[in-house]
This record gives sequence, C-alpha cells and structure tokens, in this order.
Amino acid sequence: MTLIRSRATYKVFHDQNYCGNRVEVLELDSWPTDAQWQQLSEYSKGSDVLGNPRTLAYIGSVDETGAKTRWYQNGREVSFCGSGLVASACVLLEGTLNQLAPPLLAESLTASIFRRPYGFGFSVERPIMEAAKVASWATDCFAATPIAAAYSGGANGYMILEFEQPVRQLPVKLEVICKHTQRAIIATNRSSQERYDYELRYFAPQYGMDEDMATGSANVLLAEYWYHKLNKHNYIALQALPMDERIGGVMWTSVRERVIEVGGACERCLSQ
Repeated sequence: MTLIRSRATYKVFHDQNYCGNRVEVLELDSWPTDAQWQQLSEYSKGSDVLGNPRTLAYIGSVDETGAKTRWYQNGREVSFCGSGLVASACVLLEGTLNQLAPPLLAESLTASIFRRPYGFGFSVERPIMEAAKVASWATDCFAATPIAAAYSGGANGYMILEFEQPVRQLPVKLEVICKHTQRAIIATNRSSQERYDYELRYFAPQYGMDEDMATGSANVLLAEYWYHKLNKHNYIALQALPMDERIGGVMWTSVRERVIEVGGACERCLSQ
C-alpha cells in the first residue's frame, strides 16, 4: 500500500538461548482511514517464519504529542502488544529521532519508550490488580493446583495463576480456558534458576493466540504481582515453552513509583 513508508522485521526479547518474538514494524506516511485500516488488518493475516501468528506494529506520523500506533496479530487488532512497543522503540530511537523519545499513543494506553544497556523498552502506568480465589477449573486445566490467583482488567482482562511447580513443565488444556473464561491466562512461578526471578507462560486461545512465546504486556502485570510478594523493584523474567528449548524470551522489568518498565533485546532481522 502507498501508505506504508517503510517496513522491517525485528527480533524482540531474544537472547543466546531463546529466539524471542518476530514483529514487523510498518511506518506510515499518514494515519489511515477506517477503510484503509481494514485493508491493513487483512495484510496482517497469516504466520511468521517460525509458524507463529504474524505480529504487525504500525507507527503513524510523529509530532510533538507523540506517535500514533496500532497492533495486529493474524488479522485481529491487539489492545496492548508489548513486543510491538519494544520493536517500535528500536525503530524510533535508532532512526532519525535518535535520543528523542516521543510517547507512543494507542487507543487504550500511552507508553513512553527508552533505550537501556540490555536493549529497548517501554513504560506504562502501574496496573490495578486484585487478589482472587483460585478458579475451580484451573486444576483441570493445568493438572496442578495454583497456590494463588489475581485479576486485572474487566471480564476480558487477565487472570494470573501462580504455581509451585515450574510452569514450563505443566500441560495445558486450551479448551478448558475457552469454556470457562474470556480472560487471558498468565501462569507463573518463582524461578529456581539463578538468573531469573520469575517464569511465565501466556495463553489466550479465545482470541486466536493459543500460547505466546514472549509477552511484554503480561510482564507489566507480573512485575506488579511479584513486587508485592518479593518486595523487589527489578526483575528478569523467563518465558519458555515446553516443546523446544529455544522457543521463548527473556524480559527485563522494573517497578517504579508510578510506572512499570518492560524491555529486552531487539534487533533488525537481516531477512524478512
């Protein structure tokens, strides 16, 4: 489309052991009309080279107020895409803006972006979270009983389930999630590995994402969750899937007075 000024694909949240996510960032000459957005959403359908739902981050024209952005995965608009934010931060801060850091403006949130020694990241307001009873169906879903649960957002928000067992080893019945809740499920445990503070897996089969391999938005919530348990401000998180040792990602999170920071490695892929 003539709206697209440039596009490139980035590896996000990867390290020497984990492949992270792939995000295609498209910079736009102007903000599209509703009809043009429909065409752009169609463009996002399909899978990436790793067989995962294709993730696209669109950046509109940048002015003194910030840069508008929208995110899509496999034809669906995503309300909060952490990988897309990190990839967009890399594009903007390594491009003509250099050290300037305009906020990224989405319909549902405003995110500041930054560069750190480990890579790039974003910060958003600290989330509101409430403890909850463990759902009775959760044991059937994971063949293990969570030791704690928390909610964030409305009925279509998030449910955090904490386990004593490493979540990477737990089987999951996606059909149970679809039957019982419209919330995305974040399964987590305190890590026994020296490098990491906590581990996680993310499931949203109701929205076409059976399991994500590296989820920045989930770590906004988990940084807040583990802060209240461990009373630490800085964390390194591991998100790893059980079927392959390299599928997953590594995220750096920080809890500040008013915001949560999430970031990780990000670099442009040589081949699209």
